[in-house]
Amino acid sequence: PVSILSPEFGVKDKVTKSVRQKCDELTYAIREYININQPKDPEFFDRMSDKLDKILQLLKDNWNDLYAALEKMRQEDIILGRERENTYGFDPKTEMPFFALVKKEIFGDKPYEDLSEQDFNQLKDIVTDILCAIKKNTCAINFWGNISLQKQLRTYIINVLLRNPLFSSIPSVFSNRKNIAQKIMELAYCHYGRNES
Repeated sequence: PVSILSPEFGVKDKVTKSVRQKCDELTYAIREYININQPKDPEFFDRMSDKLDKILQLLKDNWNDLYAALEKMRQEDIILGRERENTYGFDPKTEMPFFALVKKEIFGDKPYEDLSEQDFNQLKDIVTDILCAIKKNTCAINFWGNISLQKQLRTYIINVLLRNPLFSSIPSVFSNRKNIAQKIMELAYCHYGRNES
């Protein structure tokens, strides 16, 4: 099978398949890509999953328009991913997923543009600090096999969250700090868990 990221995706079937068949194939490929990659960037792929559901609902049984919308989503969202979004100086593949995750945990679906400058800068400081700690700690030999080292990093992440006024001023987020730290650790494993020697 041809990868959904390839320019050759669906090319050989353009003439032989009906528009409905191409829609079904493209929907399946997009959904599978989202499901496989969701752990690497939960916020982005949750958004993509919602977008796919909305497209399917809005254009149900309108096969030509549905195919055009799905192909546009493949080109703009799946192939380009975060590359077409403002990543605020973070690497789109390995750092922006952390920034997006922490932003969503603190501010929900509020757009970055709607954050005050102070909130945005504090959010960026939190994530920068956490990313530095993750990169430094996960380089240790057998980090992901050592529960004690993992607990130390998780504790450090919680402390970074607690000492920042932005985080500690929101009661619901404050009470959820351990869960947020765990999500960050799981994301760290997706990006830095294969560095084992």
